[in-house]
Amino acid sequence: MLSSNYSKNPTLASSATINYSGTVDQTVVTTLTSQNLSISGSGTKTLAATTVSGTTIINGGTLALTGNTTFADNVTVNSGGTFSDITPATTLTFTGGKTFTINSGGQFTITGTNGNNVVLTRTGSGNWIISKTGTYSINYATVSYSTAITWVTPTNSADGGSNTCVNWNFGGTSLVPAMSVKGQMRVKGGMKVK
Repeated sequence: MLSSNYSKNPTLASSATINYSGTVDQTVVTTLTSQNLSISGSGTKTLAATTVSGTTIINGGTLALTGNTTFADNVTVNSGGTFSDITPATTLTFTGGKTFTINSGGQFTITGTNGNNVVLTRTGSGNWIISKTGTYSINYATVSYSTAITWVTPTNSADGGSNTCVNWNFGGTSLVPAMSVKGQMRVKGGMKVK
């Protein structure tokens, strides 16, 4: 495991873990090929990488994204950690079948602007999965190819298509399929629906 409290772009073996800790603001390495990323401590760690091939774990502080980024493996935000993209018109790409988990005490923040949504989408096949017991703020985002395990209600955001399950709620409209009633249903008061 490599621990760093400063900007650095080292060459590391596959499956190594890069751990950014401490209390100072830092810029995370720009190339992560098959390495895992671990964020802890406090302060803001700005991710300049375009691809994180290994797992991403945020145990403390803020992982801030400033450009288009692809996450090839699972992302986990634990208590005291924040995953943040407040750069309008950026695209975050998650891998189909992988899970973005926001645990209790963790924070997920996405903020675009009117006409410049942050895009959350997928690469590969299958949907990327979001599971949360922590808190979130998604404002001016376009979401596609996602499955939400728990209820998610973005504001000023758009359904980019191919989202599944009933837990995404865009503009007050959830993805609940239309319900039809067949046969007879009796309601108190004598009303009958056929």
